[in-house]
Amino acid sequence: MFSPADAQYIDGVVELHAQLNAAYRAAYKIASRYIPLPVTEINRYYDTGTFRVFVDSKDDREIYTPLKAYFIFGRYICRFLPVTIELAALYPVRDLTGWDDSNKRKGLSSEDLATIGLFDEVLLFSPKEDSRVSYPLYNISEKNQSSVWETKLDDIGLPFFNFSDIQSLSLFPLPDYILSSQYSLVGIQHYAPLTKLNKEIDCVLYAEISNPHDPCAIKVLRWFPQKRNEVQEKKLNTFLAKERLKRVQRNIIKYTDIMLEASGRIDYCDTGLRNYRQKESELKKTIDLEDYVGDYFFELGYVSRQENSSLHSFMVENNSRILFGKCKDGRIVITGGIDSLIDSEYNLPFCLSNLTIE
Repeated sequence: MFSPADAQYIDGVVELHAQLNAAYRAAYKIASRYIPLPVTEINRYYDTGTFRVFVDSKDDREIYTPLKAYFIFGRYICRFLPVTIELAALYPVRDLTGWDDSNKRKGLSSEDLATIGLFDEVLLFSPKEDSRVSYPLYNISEKNQSSVWETKLDDIGLPFFNFSDIQSLSLFPLPDYILSSQYSLVGIQHYAPLTKLNKEIDCVLYAEISNPHDPCAIKVLRWFPQKRNEVQEKKLNTFLAKERLKRVQRNIIKYTDIMLEASGRIDYCDTGLRNYRQKESELKKTIDLEDYVGDYFFELGYVSRQENSSLHSFMVENNSRILFGKCKDGRIVITGGIDSLIDSEYNLPFCLSNLTIE
């Protein structure tokens, strides 16, 4: 029966694609802890290995220098997950034996690479089909620079969780004039310019006291609140999965020891061993998806200078330097202070857990 020749790929190309794969896997684990990911994204990671990156035209780049991009997970451009891509990794990957044809190798041309980054673009990386290799290789396609994907993508800035200049927060009720006011969000273009502001998002207001540019600065942070009972359930499921994994791995060791004593070899096709291995894989997947989304905030912008003075004074004077609110169409409505969060169904973010509530 005919069998194709052994694959021959350039070592440097193989290494570049391996680095991309490693970066993607590491980024996914971080993203799964920081942001809410849909089931479709989880399945894509485990089943297909396909991923996307966003190339921002605002990032200055010289022609033929490495490309700076940001991983996309779900519908979110993750500014906190940048990746540097060598241009050689974007060319079509070709098997030197000539086994693959043009349908099996897709990438960007020299002309594409000369202009990439002039426009906002999305690159799609999908595994190259070659059953003869066990290492990752990718086909790359360039998304159209149209408004089609722009309408679907949201943007997330850098994580923010340093509140070291706050020791405590007071359970101080907010006056009606603050709860009924609206405040303008500015500066978003510096943090997450493609944030979808036409939909209501949760935010946190943080009164800074040492901002060199504005003594009344109020930083606006994006937040993905999670219900307290859901977080507790996730933690319990993760704990139970870790305990079960320990037992399964002990059983695997015992099972293989018996094989070695009986025949001097391990039969990896044995049904019992394969069942143990499958259970081990399922438990590792559950643990790998361990997430405590909502524990961190993300930089979004600031309250307008024209509107921040009196609010900043109130927050500082009443030991309420962190407030919670909603933002839509660039307008912020404050919903309450730390007391409103404690009385709500939402989990207290980890980055605030060391603060004294008084």
